[in-house]
Amino acid sequence: KNRTKKKKEENRDDMGDTGRGFPTYCRCGTRVIRLTSKTITNPGRLFHKCPYGNENNRHHLFKWTDESMVEEIEDMKQKFDEIERASSTFEKGLQVCESEMESLAIETRTCCSVVSGYEKELRGFEKEIEDVKMELKSLKNMVVCVVVFGLLYKLFM
Repeated sequence: KNRTKKKKEENRDDMGDTGRGFPTYCRCGTRVIRLTSKTITNPGRLFHKCPYGNENNRHHLFKWTDESMVEEIEDMKQKFDEIERASSTFEKGLQVCESEMESLAIETRTCCSVVSGYEKELRGFEKEIEDVKMELKSLKNMVVCVVVFGLLYKLFM
């Protein structure tokens, strides 16, 4: 019983809630078959049916394949339209991202230029510091010389 109940639930899923498109299972849980009509009114017309039913038996599945095909196409068109809308939304989002990336690239180039300027300025300061150090050494040497000469002068005079 559980198997049959589970099978019937699967059938509803296979046929969808509305029973649209190509059927795979009958309401009774049996897999449907596809046959060709040999009647005078519908010669050569394909149909899906439950092996236990016929066109007039509402308890078992019977469905013309061309009608199923139209339903499938309608459903596919609807899905395609949804995909197209989603794609359009995605494309707009992508354009926004590309625009933001362009702005960020410009800002990055500007920042790199500023940093490069600071690096040059820093190298200039480093050179100035080296020059000041050299001057301090020279001044130190001069002061030492003056002090030594001053002491020598005091000693010898």
